[in-house]
Amino acid sequence: MEFSQLSDFFRFVKYVEELYTQQPPQNAAGSWNRVEYRALEGFVLAVSPFNFTAISGNLPGVAAIVGNTVAWKPSPAATYSNYSIYQILAEAGVPPGVIQFAISYPNFAALHFTGSTFIFKKLCKDIAANLDKYKGYPRIVGETGGKNFRVIHKSAEIRNAVLQTIRVSERYCNYIPTISQHQIQLGCIWRRTILGWRRSRTSHIDYPLIRSFAVVKCLSTIGSGTRFSPGLTESHKKFSG
Repeated sequence: MEFSQLSDFFRFVKYVEELYTQQPPQNAAGSWNRVEYRALEGFVLAVSPFNFTAISGNLPGVAAIVGNTVAWKPSPAATYSNYSIYQILAEAGVPPGVIQFAISYPNFAALHFTGSTFIFKKLCKDIAANLDKYKGYPRIVGETGGKNFRVIHKSAEIRNAVLQTIRVSERYCNYIPTISQHQIQLGCIWRRTILGWRRSRTSHIDYPLIRSFAVVKCLSTIGSGTRFSPGLTESHKKFSG
């Protein structure tokens, strides 16, 4: 459940302590300049994804580490794992109410989000449309999908390049925000790469979808007039039934 990676995120507290020690190096005679950090006037809304348990704990956790109250909205598809993190934090001594599940409120002060570009844009629009309801201007921090690229050099070992491209592009069945979407290579090795790709993609069983909602969405996108292979249809029935 990625709890080992989550522990690394929580070590952010060390960086926070170092940040607090950074003070003005010099002061005028008879005066003392000092920076004191304080929490936001309101709460941080942490909206976590379903496919990264570590990030799900990081979004509310880091905001709480620096003194904020957090309203945590987990993905419906990851409620159990996220609630397990919530219980662990409570057992570790996080005071009640520091991290909680809550709905919209005038004290909303910041959004800490990881997920799809579509949802993030919608949240930004909703925040902008409701600015008059908030006591201040909410801060927005978001991480969405990327468009990474890969370069295959002519000296590359084609079979290994194909396998690694498939792994980086389809790890977790494409449910990661940093999949490889562009590939750059010389025309002289393009044919060999395509042949290797086709040999590696022999069965739909290797490319399942995580939840029934994704199956329905994909099938509706393809279109009702398309003829599906028996394997895909059977897998869909088993999954959603």
